[in-house]
Amino acid sequence: MKKKFKKNPFIGIGIIVLILIALVVMVRNILPKNNTEEQEVSIAKVAEIIELRSPYEEGQKIQFEANVKAENETAITAESSGKVTSINKSEGDSVRKGDKLFGLNSRDQQISYQQALVQLDNQKLILQNLEKEFNKDGSSVQEALSEQQQLNVKNAYQNLLNNDLRAYPQDNPEEQRGGAPVVTGTYRNIQEGSYFIEVYASGSETGASFRYTGLESGTATVSTTFPVALGNRGLSLTFPENFNKRETWVISIPNENSSSYVQLLNAYESAKKGKDTSLKQSQVTQEQLDQQRNAVRQQQLSVSQASAQLEKTIVRAPFDGNLISFDVTEGSVVSAFSPVGTIKSLGELELEFSISNRDTIYFKENDVVYRGDKVIGKIEYIAQSLDANTFKNIVRVSLNKNIKVTEGETISISLVPNILENSSVETNIPLTAIKIIGNDPYVGIVNEDNSITIVPVETGLLFGSQIEIISGLEDYQIIVKDIRGYSEGDIINY
Repeated sequence: MKKKFKKNPFIGIGIIVLILIALVVMVRNILPKNNTEEQEVSIAKVAEIIELRSPYEEGQKIQFEANVKAENETAITAESSGKVTSINKSEGDSVRKGDKLFGLNSRDQQISYQQALVQLDNQKLILQNLEKEFNKDGSSVQEALSEQQQLNVKNAYQNLLNNDLRAYPQDNPEEQRGGAPVVTGTYRNIQEGSYFIEVYASGSETGASFRYTGLESGTATVSTTFPVALGNRGLSLTFPENFNKRETWVISIPNENSSSYVQLLNAYESAKKGKDTSLKQSQVTQEQLDQQRNAVRQQQLSVSQASAQLEKTIVRAPFDGNLISFDVTEGSVVSAFSPVGTIKSLGELELEFSISNRDTIYFKENDVVYRGDKVIGKIEYIAQSLDANTFKNIVRVSLNKNIKVTEGETISISLVPNILENSSVETNIPLTAIKIIGNDPYVGIVNEDNSITIVPVETGLLFGSQIEIISGLEDYQIIVKDIRGYSEGDIINY
């Protein structure tokens, strides 16, 4: 056969021609016989859409489930760490704003506050003398400065004598052990020396008394609840619960075992040297007066700061309420800002529920809230951000007076949404709904005949896969959710 094709090539060509003729005949039979009759075929595409208009009708009531909560509820915390020295309230008590709940050890803060007050008095005295000198009325500047240095020496010495006073066991006065009495107060004398405290059994309420000798002599009853005067020089003793009824203690003035003893001793020596230094006579100027007035103001600020630190050792009620939990014991140590209880407001209740972010445009503050047909309150607050747990916006309702609800219960409420018509509403739509033509954004709106019209819009902020539409969609109800693959005039089904 191969040899025949090589010898007769025209036979193969003839076969190909016959096949082509047959194909032409088949096509002619398929095509309409009347070429003047044209038929238009339109194919509708299926698309997802977004409804822009309010889902609510005018006057429609929307139901929500709301929780009844206390208007104010907060944890009880201390602003500083410390040992609890007094407890003024108990769990279940009703308290008023500012009531003292408990107190912390405030010895250091009290000393700082008193020292700040003394320094303020000193600065005021300097200013007073400078003003007299400036006005040629009273003592000279040198006399004023000399008096100030004398005060500095006196204060430095008092600081040295009162520094960290403690009771040490007589058999080992360089170490402190449990059961020692706590020394409080201010030593108001310049005599150095020691108190010897001998504890012995007696018929007192605590079963013991103490005898003191040394700087002063006398006896007093042991107390574990309040300070008892040690002589007449300003000091007091408070014994711990576990004190030894057969113990002798030593209180040395000054306390050379204190870690800050050397520092205060050097300060005292420096003050004495300053007092012995000759002062130069000088004329008071306006600049000196202004500087001293600034020094007084600065010291007044120091007093305020010291007072604030002292106040931090007192934990007070932040508002009128009930202590629903309160776990504090005397002698325990609390940490700053760690909760030790909870306080709730007295009688004031509110409702709390959530709405979707889209619904926030239909409700606003002061909108009336219903329970059945009865008005029970109004919206007081609508969160502008989503709650991290529910991913919705929290709404709070203030209740009218005499509305009977119970904290913790859930009640059904209803609200009437505000229907927005013919107004410019900011709308968030998917990025897929945006078509960029040139450099401008467009959206595909769906007409009544299901055809698409591409219209320009003004965009705003981007929220993940959503984009804000500021204007351009006010007059339309439906848009195409994903405009990719669609053009002007396309027909869709949805």
